Amino acid sequence: MAKVELSPLLKSIRGRMDGFVYKQYKDKRGLVLGRVPDMSKVKPSAEQIAQREAMRAGGAFHRQVLADPVLLKKYQKLAKKQHINLSAATMAAAMRRRTSRARVKRDEPSGG
Repeated sequence: MAKVELSPLLKSIRGRMDGFVYKQYKDKRGLVLGRVPDMSKVKPSAEQIAQREAMRAGGAFHRQVLADPVLLKKYQKLAKKQHINLSAATMAAAMRRRTSRARVKRDEPSGG
């Protein structure tokens, strides 16, 4: 394995770029460069699909909050109180709304 000394500008690089994944480890491995995995043949589970849909719904709720000045003020206040950013506050609220609706739906008596 080749060892390279990076300039301080590149020492904190991480993420995905140009078909490569850059990972930072705090141990002796340091920066690790790898190929982006081919996920085209991987079939997501039902739980993964549900989680992805929940994240999409959370993003939609965040955009809804940004478009509504009353909701925006409410969630900015909440985010400041909890010391988190606005997107985290809206995502948490969307997830709570989703789980409470699922709980209500699960607890409803079935007609029949």
